[in-house]
Amino acid sequence: MRHVTISVCTAALLLLPLASCAGLRGDGIGPVRAPGGSRAASTDESAAGTVEASAPVGASATEATAPAPQDDAFVESAPLGFDAASPLPARPSVDPTVDLSESTLWTDPAFRRRLVESYVAVSEVEPPLFGSETEKWGQLVELLYTQRMEEAEKFANKQRGPAASAAFDFVVGNLHFQRDELDEAEADFLVAIEKYPNFRRAWSGLAQIYARRNDYANTVRAFTKVIEMGGGDALTYGLVGVAYTKLQEYVAAESAFRTASMLDPDSVGWKVGLGEALTRQRRFGEAIALYDSLIRDQPGEPKFWLAQAMALVRSTRTDEAVENLEMVDALGGSTPQSLALLGDIYTTSGLYDLAADAYVRAIDANPVAEVESALRQVAGLAQRNANVPAKKVLDHVEEVYAGLLEIPDRKEILRLEARVAMALGDPDGHVTKLQEIIDLDPSDGGALILMGDHYARTEEPERAAFYYERAADLDGFEAEAKLHHGQMLVRARDYAAALPLVKRAAQLDERDFVQRLLEQVERSVRD
Repeated sequence: MRHVTISVCTAALLLLPLASCAGLRGDGIGPVRAPGGSRAASTDESAAGTVEASAPVGASATEATAPAPQDDAFVESAPLGFDAASPLPARPSVDPTVDLSESTLWTDPAFRRRLVESYVAVSEVEPPLFGSETEKWGQLVELLYTQRMEEAEKFANKQRGPAASAAFDFVVGNLHFQRDELDEAEADFLVAIEKYPNFRRAWSGLAQIYARRNDYANTVRAFTKVIEMGGGDALTYGLVGVAYTKLQEYVAAESAFRTASMLDPDSVGWKVGLGEALTRQRRFGEAIALYDSLIRDQPGEPKFWLAQAMALVRSTRTDEAVENLEMVDALGGSTPQSLALLGDIYTTSGLYDLAADAYVRAIDANPVAEVESALRQVAGLAQRNANVPAKKVLDHVEEVYAGLLEIPDRKEILRLEARVAMALGDPDGHVTKLQEIIDLDPSDGGALILMGDHYARTEEPERAAFYYERAADLDGFEAEAKLHHGQMLVRARDYAAALPLVKRAAQLDERDFVQRLLEQVERSVRD
């Protein structure tokens, strides 16, 4: 949460609804609506005394001497219990040539009187103040106004109690929320709601706590209460849309994002959310058309190209998705995930060199990421016999992650390198990599079997048998090791020696081809 820059705004922030104070695009605290329904005036941010919210009594910097027309929007975002229909004291005068931070407005008696009187609760969604609580409330506002936050919290806590107004519980909750003390804020908001179940701002604060915890089911439940009580603004509907998306309730998410976009048509965030909801419903044409309009308005924004690329991929329009993903990269918006996706599409399309380039860029985009994804990409290339591109990616992995790999990842790289070396006709390189694996982990049965296969191919049966027997002694590798050992003997027509090995393999491995091999060996021995 962004801090306001003058003290009165801090007071207003603590007393206004949390949701209405947040920027509609999630980028901080937006201006509080002034009594006339327009955004509160602000000076240049570089000037001393920048104003980011109106004073809680609703005095406008640009229209201070004449009463402004009231509207429903102001009732929603007004401080606690402000009645837009009630008569107001005369507005204090404001010198428009003086920065607001230097204005006498803040010490004007009329302003101070309005400040206190405006917090008398009369709305059905605000708790009332009882008896002397109105005076206590004024004292609390004074502490907040002068930024004496610790004193304000102590004072508000003293006013709390089973019979006290829920307004004090809410203010303490807001103070906790500002300090990211979410557990304490939740407890305070729940107390306020228990006292006054229709306390809309407390429900809104509670919803935002749940949203920050990624508790999306409770986020929806709390924001629904806010909406039921007439508090449905663009931010509320937008956050409900996000929560429904996380809950995979895409029809509800679509409805929420459409309402948010209607209430705030300038916010592109809700439109992107709508596009995602449409894509998840497999309504790809609508989603792609929506992204087209966003790209047309802001062609230099990579996130729109990327979002549309995801919809194009899901609709199997991969050629167009490639164009989008390359545009994302050209605009500097690529992520490791988008580059990996680009590489996957190139791999599927048989464009292996381009795929390797994309995978290398994905590694460079996030060199501290886990190496598993890069190894999966190499395996995909190797499975398609794209061994030169696979070696290019492997070499880059070795370069980037040298000295940083755990033994399991190091073994997997060596295994892939051994496979690629064999495919490229480099048996010496193949054996060297396998031996490195065995040196790292003498109990790697897979590497021992591959080493045995190598010596079986080079017609060195004794060395081959040595590695097969080592592997057969390891848990989980006996069946495979005895099968390979038996196959080597079958090729040498030593059926009698092969029979016990193949028979044991068939006992452990019920695959059809193993059973058929056993039958053939038994028949050969009988003949």
